[in-house]
Amino acid sequence: YSAFVVPTEMAPIEACSSTIVELNAANPLTPLRKISIPGNVVAIAAARVPVSANIFGRYPLYAFADNGIFAVSTEKNAASPRKISGLATSSADTIAETDKGVFFIANDSLFLLKGSSAVYWTKHIGITAMAYCDITDEIWGKKADGTARIIQSSARYFDLPINVEFFCSQ
Repeated sequence: YSAFVVPTEMAPIEACSSTIVELNAANPLTPLRKISIPGNVVAIAAARVPVSANIFGRYPLYAFADNGIFAVSTEKNAASPRKISGLATSSADTIAETDKGVFFIANDSLFLLKGSSAVYWTKHIGITAMAYCDITDEIWGKKADGTARIIQSSARYFDLPINVEFFCSQ
């Protein structure tokens, strides 16, 4: 087993990094490999459901960079990261890992990343941060005014008059 991180000394809070380091889970101080992403990485997410056999392996890692989305294989003899979409997201608050795939916000639209494809979900969603609730199969979003917007699996949404400080994901 291994873990993937963006080291803080390479990516302080106010800046982004273009390197992801794979660490040995048995000894987290031992890096297994460094992976260079062409662009500044703003968020990473892992596939929670297996992808059919392809060049990215069964559970790819997705690097969301300022110039697109890159798939990183988690296999032992992994190939270089490949750009799978030109869509860009602004922060880790705009992605949510789910059993359906990875939802993300780009251009005020909601997309679902499955395997190596970004599938359009719905547009003009008006949220700046989100988290996924797998109990209700909904995306809970924070609007610019701080109130909540709930997006259902049918892509319909409704607003709640509650203020959202932050979202917590497991």
